[in-house]
Amino acid sequence: MPISKPAGAQRIGLKPNMIGLIYVIGPEKFGFRTDNLPYRAKDMLFKRRTAFSNRQLVDNADGIAGPETFPFTRTTFILGACQPGDRAIKCPDQPAGQRSQANCE
Repeated sequence: MPISKPAGAQRIGLKPNMIGLIYVIGPEKFGFRTDNLPYRAKDMLFKRRTAFSNRQLVDNADGIAGPETFPFTRTTFILGACQPGDRAIKCPDQPAGQRSQANCE
């Protein structure tokens, strides 16, 4: 599920609905509210439930999104300029509920 940082959620007008969630990472608990948000990628419009809270989870970005956010058979993330020694990592898409990095090359 994509996650928006607080300033981004306020800027685009996300409104909490009845579906909330809690992520537990080690001893930390992160409570989120959600809204169903329209996205555009290339010429395609699609909706995804988007989480947001008052906690700042990421700096220098509007939010967090993984490949399952996008309705494409292939998603490429370019995280920065190529550096010596970099290598591509390919992870096959898994059926819903079975997303794993165990089969990455």
